[in-house]
Amino acid sequence: MKDGKHLTPAEAWADFWENVAKNMKPRPNELNVANRTAKGMVSIDGKVIALGRGRIKTLLDKYAPGQYELHTFFVKVVNHPSALIPDTNPPAGQKGDGPTGAL
Repeated sequence: MKDGKHLTPAEAWADFWENVAKNMKPRPNELNVANRTAKGMVSIDGKVIALGRGRIKTLLDKYAPGQYELHTFFVKVVNHPSALIPDTNPPAGQKGDGPTGAL
């Protein structure tokens, strides 16, 4: 991962719009539609459509290649109460493990 500022998908879109898309002449219509979508101005059958992170990634990769990266990751919560409960399930193949280890 390169050094950079961590942004939510909405923040990344806003940053892209302000620093890249606004300066495009002419600006591709798909960016205008995406920005209206991000602002909650696009609806289908009366339901407002959200600009999802997949669409944001596609547009940023296309129009600002290398300037934004999407990372998905897990965070382990240290000392979470469920992590302190001992595992009461026997390992696979031992008693209580279904047909192969039935009681």
